[in-house]
Amino acid sequence: MLREAAERIRRHLGVHLVQLRIEENRVIVNVFIAERLKPGELEETIIAAKDSSLIYLTAYANLNLKLVKEESECSQEGCLIKLVFKIVS
Repeated sequence: MLREAAERIRRHLGVHLVQLRIEENRVIVNVFIAERLKPGELEETIIAAKDSSLIYLTAYANLNLKLVKEESECSQEGCLIKLVFKIVS
């Protein structure tokens, strides 16, 4: 279920890698973009990553989630977006 959700998120965003993992009552979503983004593009991608993560994790993993943390950092190799969702009942 998580693998299918990760693949759908990856295709939806058009990025190279999406990793999902569950730790305790949280789902961590890491999105790697293999190019340097401009500030406006990064914000748009973060919004799209949050939206698609909620949609696909709800649909494929049957999880009810609430975003509790978001981080991003860019380097010469690309950008990493980290989203942390709390699993709510």
